[in-house]
Amino acid sequence: LKDFSAYVEAQNKINTLYENRRGWLQICLVNIAHSGKFSSDNSIRKYAENIWHIKEVKRGE
Repeated sequence: LKDFSAYVEAQNKINTLYENRRGWLQICLVNIAHSGKFSSDNSIRKYAENIWHIKEVKRGE
């Protein structure tokens, strides 16, 4: 609970931002635009190649 006051402060800021619908939607859109590509398939593929050093097996092979 040491960081509870920081949590409350952040939540209050979020609540204030959320009240401005247009501003909130803009923040959401910018966040989505900067999120980059991510998928579990991509993550697993990178683990397979770079950590486990195994090759993908395609269907029918």
